[in-house]
Amino acid sequence: MTSPRDSASGVPGKAGRPWIVPGAVFVLGYTLMNAGKSVFEGHVLVSLTPAFIAFNCFVLAQVVYIGLHRDRKGLINRVRAHPGKVLIINLTTLLSWLAVLYALASLEPVVVNGIVVGAIPLVTLALAPWLRPAMPIVTAEKIAAFGCSASVIALTIVSMRGLSGLGALPPVVVVTGLIAALLTAFGVATNTYATRALTDAQFTSADIMSLRFTLLNIAAAGILFTQGGWTPYTGEVLAIILVLTVVGVFLGIYWLQIGIARTEPMTVSLLFATNLIFTFIVQLLDPRIAVSWSSFSAILVLTAFTIYGTRAAFVDRARPA
Repeated sequence: MTSPRDSASGVPGKAGRPWIVPGAVFVLGYTLMNAGKSVFEGHVLVSLTPAFIAFNCFVLAQVVYIGLHRDRKGLINRVRAHPGKVLIINLTTLLSWLAVLYALASLEPVVVNGIVVGAIPLVTLALAPWLRPAMPIVTAEKIAAFGCSASVIALTIVSMRGLSGLGALPPVVVVTGLIAALLTAFGVATNTYATRALTDAQFTSADIMSLRFTLLNIAAAGILFTQGGWTPYTGEVLAIILVLTVVGVFLGIYWLQIGIARTEPMTVSLLFATNLIFTFIVQLLDPRIAVSWSSFSAILVLTAFTIYGTRAAFVDRARPA
């Protein structure tokens, strides 16, 4: 149990003034926005390429973040002092944000998010000796990882057999989507630790947001120039880019930061589990996606194991030694 802290610290405590809007509202808002973003991206990727969306959204985001940065000279000095850590955060961001677009261009949104959510515990456990050597793996995490593995396999079979909301797909499309989703899971799992490493090296949140998209933008530009995929900048295309950038990069991250500051860590993790349910509900609005009870059953099992593993791990570590 955490000790009470007053409202000035960023987290309300028993003696502090309660927040007018609870942090859980912001966390749930973030998960809903993230679900909507996934479905919307999957929809627009029918006519736009992943590299085109990534390049335009993240170049715009990086320009804004650098433009608003108040200590650009200090940022340059910190980058020069820790080039390895900066490279790692760029690599993990590249996997987290670019690979998922290729996955969404191939598979049903809830299948993509399900594979990512389900594979993250597996990646974390596999890399635990390097990512978190001081934190032992508890039994609940192993059980949850096993359940998540079964769910990921189920979602893979659902897609392979044409039982997802998108119906039968060419094998190469399914395999491409599965590989991209797994790469996304690896990127997300390692990105947390890469961010922590930069924070320990005295990088601020503004620093990290200003530098993390550099390699992604270079990679997206390289894909566009070598493989094509440019689209005329019509009013509709510009609106898509603006919506994805504002909701997916600026507003989503802002709401998440507020939610984390006002909510206990276990509550945040448990609320994240609602993402798959939100994704399934939101994708009902996309006419190209049919209702797939096979996908829904798999994500229900996955959500249950995620909640169990998260809660049990927190309870286990909260016990006195």
